[in-house]
Amino acid sequence: MALAQHYGLPTRMLDWSRSHFVGAYFAAEGACTQIAKWLESGDDDLVGRLDRNFFSIWTLSGFVTWPVDKPHLEIVWPRYSGNPNLQLQAGALSVWRPLDSWVAESRTDRRGLDELVAERLPERLKPFKKYSTPYRSAPELLALLRSYGFSRSTLFAGYQGVAGDVEESARLSRLLDQLRRLDV
Repeated sequence: MALAQHYGLPTRMLDWSRSHFVGAYFAAEGACTQIAKWLESGDDDLVGRLDRNFFSIWTLSGFVTWPVDKPHLEIVWPRYSGNPNLQLQAGALSVWRPLDSWVAESRTDRRGLDELVAERLPERLKPFKKYSTPYRSAPELLALLRSYGFSRSTLFAGYQGVAGDVEESARLSRLLDQLRRLDV
């Protein structure tokens, strides 16, 4: 199930990385994609959106083994052998399981993992940290992370990563130019 999630099949698992830089890269990349959509739509309130809307960078606190008193939360560390992308991204997955694994699907709590952890785990056991920043900072953050070596070519193996990196570099340059022209 962990590999299915990593390759995009819908599951109740969430993707994580052991690297805060990798997490920041994927968050900034997603925020840049959203900014590009706002620009394409001719949004009249682009400046306001860039300042009012925040994107989040979630990080795993570094727990590798979990105490038994975290009955609902499971962190899955898939085997990296045979999966170079997962290895490059230092991937991990999390899943929230009901205490009674035979609970009917209709009774499954469908709230977000952040809500479930906030409500049901004591502060000392919370495994995630959340950092939020305005969308305005996403392009510069992505450019900075790329300068540190975090890009499609370093996070996706083979030609897929190289081709994606060329496209991403061009998209980021266009986005930064568009924002400069708008004096944002």
